[in-house]
Amino acid sequence: MSRPRACPDETLLLVATAVRDGMPYRALAAQLTADGVPTPGGRVRWYPPTITKLLQTAAGRAVLDALDR
Repeated sequence: MSRPRACPDETLLLVATAVRDGMPYRALAAQLTADGVPTPGGRVRWYPPTITKLLQTAAGRAVLDALDR
């Protein structure tokens, strides 16, 4: 049995869209933190590796694939 995804769809889409638009991970992490968007783990500070891991999930890959179409 798999765990439910902790990242809301809106956040996942926001992150994937920003990455596809060419926003650097460091800048995106800073923006998400400044905007008060919680991480998938419920923390308040984003880091570039958090974004990397999020986009490597099955849901993250699916959103990226959908954006590529």
